[in-house]
Amino acid sequence: MSALTVIQLHDKCMAAYLSNVKHAEEWEDVLKFRVAELEKQAFRYEAVRRMNPRQFAELYAANIECGIPFDELVDHAATASTN
Repeated sequence: MSALTVIQLHDKCMAAYLSNVKHAEEWEDVLKFRVAELEKQAFRYEAVRRMNPRQFAELYAANIECGIPFDELVDHAATASTN
């Protein structure tokens, strides 16, 4: 989702707020959830971007051989590298 789309969601949220507070609260929840998802995706992207080719190959191989979802492997590797 592009930044423009996030802005469009925000605009829809604001328009809904002006017309219907309950509806705006629902949009706000949707927007907060989507922003949290985008932050998680950005964290994963940054973690993979900083990996060297060997590290990436190991994660890729674990994904193929063990069937562990790649995102879970990236999350684990990124968390382990920050500790």
